[in-house]
Amino acid sequence: MRQRILYILFLVGLTALIAACGAPAATAPSIEMPPTPEHGGVGIRVISAQEWYSEHPEVVASYFGADRSEHYSYLEVNPYKRVLFEGFGFALDYNSPRSHRFAMESTDDTGRYPFRARANCFACKSANYPAVAEYMGIEFYSTPFEELRHLMTQPVSCFNCHGNEPGTPRAVARYVHVAFTDIDRISPSSAACAQCHIEYHFDPVTWEVILPYSGLNSMHPTAALNYFNTVARMPDGRPFADYTNPRSGVRQIKVQHPEFEAVYGMGAPHNSLSPLGYNFSCADCHMPDAESADGVAYRSHAKISPLSNPQLIQGTCAACHVDLYSEVRAIQALYYPAIHGLGNHLADLMERLVLAVESGSHSEATLDEIRYTFRNAQFFWDWAVSENSNGAHNSRLIFGTMEYGWEYAREVEALLQQIGH
Repeated sequence: MRQRILYILFLVGLTALIAACGAPAATAPSIEMPPTPEHGGVGIRVISAQEWYSEHPEVVASYFGADRSEHYSYLEVNPYKRVLFEGFGFALDYNSPRSHRFAMESTDDTGRYPFRARANCFACKSANYPAVAEYMGIEFYSTPFEELRHLMTQPVSCFNCHGNEPGTPRAVARYVHVAFTDIDRISPSSAACAQCHIEYHFDPVTWEVILPYSGLNSMHPTAALNYFNTVARMPDGRPFADYTNPRSGVRQIKVQHPEFEAVYGMGAPHNSLSPLGYNFSCADCHMPDAESADGVAYRSHAKISPLSNPQLIQGTCAACHVDLYSEVRAIQALYYPAIHGLGNHLADLMERLVLAVESGSHSEATLDEIRYTFRNAQFFWDWAVSENSNGAHNSRLIFGTMEYGWEYAREVEALLQQIGH
C-alpha cells in the first residue's frame, strides 16, 4: 500500500514537472522581440534588454512596447527655428522626441550630419557608451563617430540606468558625479534620468560631456548662462559657444533638454529637495508601478506621460490635484503662444541684426554688444522651449525663464533702434 502511494505521488510530481518545463512562462507577455544585438562593447559586457527578457518579461515588454516611432519636424511646424539655429545641425534636422529604443536609429538617420562628427553624441544615445568610455578614457569623446559606431550595438536601455544590476537604478555616467558630488541627496532613479535629461555641453578641446553645475543647488538657467559667459572658454579665450550664426555673427549656446533642472531646481514642488516635503522621483510619475494581466507587479518602463495613466492620476496625483489633466492643459494653453511668440520675435530681431551687419555702417564693438545681448535672449528662450514638459514640470520656472528672454529681447530691440535698424 505504501509503495502504491509513493508511486502515485511520483507520477503526480513527474506530470507537474513535465507540464512546468513544457509550458511557456505564465507571466511572459506576448511581444515580438527584436533580435538580440551582438556584444559590440569592450571591457565590461553590456547585457542587452533582450537578454533580460527571460528574467524580467513584463519590464522588458513595457520598454519595447513604447513604440513611439512616429515623429514630426519642429522646423516644418515652426520655421523661425531655422533662423535661430542657422549655422548648427538643429537648423537642418530637429524632430519631436521618440522613445529610448529608437535612440540609435535616430542618430543614424539624423539630417544633422556633418555636425554628427564625434563619438561624444553616443553619451545619450547608446547603452554601450558607459562601458566603452570607461575603457577608452577621455579619448572616447573626440574619436570620430564612424570609428566607434560598430561598438554601439544598443540604444538607450538597461545598462544606462542600472549597469548590469536590474532593479538598482543609478547614474553610471561619470560626468554626473563630477558635477553633482551631492547626487546622493536625490532618488537614484532620478539621478539616472539626470544623465541625459539635463543641460550639458562638450568641452571644445577634449569634446568631453560637461554639465555647467557644481552641485544640485546650482541648477538654474541664470546660473548656467553665467557659467557659459564667464567660466567656460573656447581655445581662443572667448566665452563658450556651440556655434556661430554665419550671417549675424551671434555666438550661440544650444540648450539641450533641462527636464532635471525643472524637476529638481528652484521652485519645483514635487522633489525631495523641496521645502514642501514631497518626495516624488522621475520614475514615480513616468515609470509607475504596474500589474500584468495575471497579477505580476512590476515597474513600467514605457516612460509615458502621467496624463496617459488614469490609475496613477486617481491613485496618487488626485491627493493634491483635483483635475490634473485640466491643470496641465491650462498651463500649456499659455505656454505655446508665449514660447512661439518669443521665438518668432527673436527671429525677426535676428534678421534686423543681419541687416545691420550687412550694412557695413557700424563698428564691431557696437555689433558685439547687440550680439551678446541677443545670445542671452536666445539662451533663455531655448531653455524654455527645450524643456520637454512644455511647462508642466515647473511652470513658474519656465514662464520666468521666458520673461528673462523677453527682457534681453527688448534690450536688443532698443539697441537696434539706436543704430537705425
